[in-house]
Amino acid sequence: MKIEEYKSKIDGLLQNPDTALANVTEIYKELEADLTTLESLKSSIESHETEKAEYEKRIKDLQETNMKLYLSTGTAREPEEIDTVSEAQKNVEAFFDSFNKEEE
Repeated sequence: MKIEEYKSKIDGLLQNPDTALANVTEIYKELEADLTTLESLKSSIESHETEKAEYEKRIKDLQETNMKLYLSTGTAREPEEIDTVSEAQKNVEAFFDSFNKEEE
């Protein structure tokens, strides 16, 4: 029930005090149902927040473990440099050498 409905029913009880005692049980039942639902939702939210905190902690632990494993593999190595200039020079020289040999 919404708050306006509660106000309306309670105002109705107060306007007829002779029948208020007989009609108040209906409000009690609805109030109990709404409060039970509210408590259920609160505990569900708390449960999800706890799960979220546990997952965040686990993610952080895994990230730290990954970092430790990465750092324990040794020092960072520079990528091997390919001497492309000298390779290219060797190919060009071999090409011209082949022309020089044919001319002799």
